Amino acid sequence: METKTRKLLAVITLIALVLSMLPISTSHAATKPNIKIDSVETTEQEVTVDLTLDQTITTASLNTSVKFDNTKLEVTKIEVGSVIANRVLDAPTVENSNTQSEVMLIAISGTNFDIQPGTLMTLTFKIKDGVTGVQNLDVVVNEMYNDTYQEISDTVTATSGTINVIVPITGVTLDKTTGILNVGESETLVATVTPDNTTEDKTVTWTSSDPAVATVANGVVNAVAPGTATITATAADVSATYTVEVKQPLTGIALNATSENLLKGQEFDLKVSYVPVNATDKVAITWESSDETVATVENGKVKALKEGTAIITATAKVDGTNREYTATCEINVEEIKLDSIALDTKDFDLFLGDSKQLSVVYNPENTTDSKDVVWTSSDETVATVENGKVTALKVGTAVITATVGDKTATVTVTVPVVLIEGIEATLDNATIEVDGTANITITTNPEKVTEEVVAVYESSDETIATVDENGVITGVKPGKATITVTVNDEFTQEVEIEVVEKVVEVPEEPATPETPATNPDDETTNNEENSVLPDTGDIAIGVFVVLMVASLTGIVLVVRKQHKNK
Repeated sequence: METKTRKLLAVITLIALVLSMLPISTSHAATKPNIKIDSVETTEQEVTVDLTLDQTITTASLNTSVKFDNTKLEVTKIEVGSVIANRVLDAPTVENSNTQSEVMLIAISGTNFDIQPGTLMTLTFKIKDGVTGVQNLDVVVNEMYNDTYQEISDTVTATSGTINVIVPITGVTLDKTTGILNVGESETLVATVTPDNTTEDKTVTWTSSDPAVATVANGVVNAVAPGTATITATAADVSATYTVEVKQPLTGIALNATSENLLKGQEFDLKVSYVPVNATDKVAITWESSDETVATVENGKVKALKEGTAIITATAKVDGTNREYTATCEINVEEIKLDSIALDTKDFDLFLGDSKQLSVVYNPENTTDSKDVVWTSSDETVATVENGKVTALKVGTAVITATVGDKTATVTVTVPVVLIEGIEATLDNATIEVDGTANITITTNPEKVTEEVVAVYESSDETIATVDENGVITGVKPGKATITVTVNDEFTQEVEIEVVEKVVEVPEEPATPETPATNPDDETTNNEENSVLPDTGDIAIGVFVVLMVASLTGIVLVVRKQHKNK
């Protein structure tokens, strides 16, 4: 029994081993082959898509097709892929109905053949005008047979594809590109996105480059403060801009004073301020006085002319508009009459040639009447006056008058006689050379006298020094001389002059070249022997002596010779 059981187990094991070695049918593959068509996006009017196989299949006949909406798409080109080109029974055909077309591809052999992964068919579609969005392409595997002509289509799956026709946004435009708003105003911008049939999101976003100047929401621009801001409208990646200039209009003006009290002759500056202070309007200011005999105004400067009241008006006219604004100031002018004038000095003496400055004292000092003074002298030969400065010209008396309006004040100036009480004579040089000169200066006491000064000069020794009528002394020969000065035959003084020999400048002799120093210890310093010649001066003297001796010798010789001949 045990032996039979062992034999049975052995047979079962053998059968199991044989079964494990048998091939598994491809129809039971875990993953089915897939025929699919591309899903593509395009912005063009033509697009190409591929019908492809992703795994190898074995078949004797394959019938597949691509269906599409022929109201939106049109096939313009069909190409058979290389993996099935030699298996195609007929060229691919297109079957049309009212709203749909179908491209048929039939591959047949009669016996099983392998179709490798790759492109089965390439289709070129023309996208009809106005078509956008997703267009479906349906892949249908109608029939698939093996060489016994049994259907095996359950071994292949089909996947549909799409053509997504995209129309991008190409432009964004605004109904305005620039604008001007006043603070507080607003305006609405209209954005247009092109093309109208775009498939992109046409939502427009709005931004402002400076929200402190202008804000924007849904195209509504609000002016916030003076300045310039750029408003940008954006759809997809396309933008358009609008530049807004925000202005603050002028609403009024004011002056730094509404009334002012001035004395006659005073001035006051009126200044304009703008309401609001940040107004951006350009304005021109004009000024006007209600009574120019009382007060005038020029560029805001008010000048009081006489007692009374005048209204000063400033007018601001806004450029380019008919708007204007005014502000006024009441000017009250008061006068202080001049009662009298006086001079700051009483009658005085003024020495000949001297000057004195006079000043006018006004009563009251703060008078608003003119303070212009006219000065006159009763005798301009005695004393003149200019701008209050009196100058004495000769002995006598003159009355100086100051006139301000109809008010006058006088003072008497006397130029007295001043006689000489003494003199002093001085020399500018007490020692002169022969032919040299010196000058005598005479000073009177007092210095400024009214009588004529007549001086007479006399030299005690004209062989030594002479003196002319102007007090110029000239040296004649060395020595001393006394010069006597007499003024107006009354005052006398002596001065002493010394005349010395004229110094003759002797030209300096050229310097004698120095003998180069020698070093007794250095035998190689100079190859020349030490000179034993005397100095230049010694040579001259020596030659002179030799010549003299030779001359005397000659004379002696001549005398002796003559003596012998006798």
